Amino acid sequence: MSTLVPPNVPNVVLKSRQYPLARHPPSSMVVAEKRDKTLCVLITGASRGIGLELVKQYLLRVGRGNYGRGGHVIACARDPDKSMDLLRCFTVDYVSYELVPLDVTDPGSFGDLHEHLQDLDRIKEMDGVAQKIDIVFNNAGVALGRDCSLGTVDYDAWRTSFDTNVMGAVRVVETVLPHLADDATIVNVSSGLGSIGRVANGGFNTLTQDVIYRSTKAALNMTTACCAAELRARAPDKAMKVVSIDPGWVNTDMGSRGGTVKPPLEPEQVVRGMIDVVANLKPEDSGKFLSWEGEEMPW
Repeated sequence: MSTLVPPNVPNVVLKSRQYPLARHPPSSMVVAEKRDKTLCVLITGASRGIGLELVKQYLLRVGRGNYGRGGHVIACARDPDKSMDLLRCFTVDYVSYELVPLDVTDPGSFGDLHEHLQDLDRIKEMDGVAQKIDIVFNNAGVALGRDCSLGTVDYDAWRTSFDTNVMGAVRVVETVLPHLADDATIVNVSSGLGSIGRVANGGFNTLTQDVIYRSTKAALNMTTACCAAELRARAPDKAMKVVSIDPGWVNTDMGSRGGTVKPPLEPEQVVRGMIDVVANLKPEDSGKFLSWEGEEMPW
């Protein structure tokens, strides 16, 4: 870390580990006071694949002034200080950022995140910059037991997958809820493989393949619909949005099955589309299941 961040950068201490709060604090804060609004984005599963690309592209967009007076990116991963690809991202002016350790299957890890967000609130109050989280990407996920079928089901893999892909997303929402902006957007990164409608219509030939992963994404989609309805009922005067987005078949470690196949989509293309979709969401879109190009997906 010391080779990537100047020695005068302020730090937040988390469980004896230090993470940079701002890459260029003096110039960032001066510019911030002259502009209109910052954008704060929290991304889980940020160390690789779609999560890493989300971090890269939001850093570039807010650094170029696409979102008023700059922005703040919170990148969450199980071991962020071990991801060199993630650490190399943080070289953009006018963007404050954090690397936060988060294991979405560990309730204790969420206690740390909650404390961290409270610390962040206090730091921003001292700087005179009021900021809530505008966008949350529930991107952390696993694909285990992919070739199991009846008679060979790996129930441990199924439990771990649900804990990560579904319960982990809910843990994130519960933890960040007090820190969300009134018009915040929660994005659950889902999959077309979780579409029951597509399977029922013969959209996939091998119905037993990926049953564990598919069932967790179908459950995540239901979670999206339920969270959207609850937040709408809780705060009808606010414009919070919750959506599921299918990134398609992307050339990541997960999508390529460890390099054994070549998916048709690249992370850069898909993430550009996802970011544009999120930027154009309206309150009435809350609860929808969308593709990375903004088309409605069958449940």
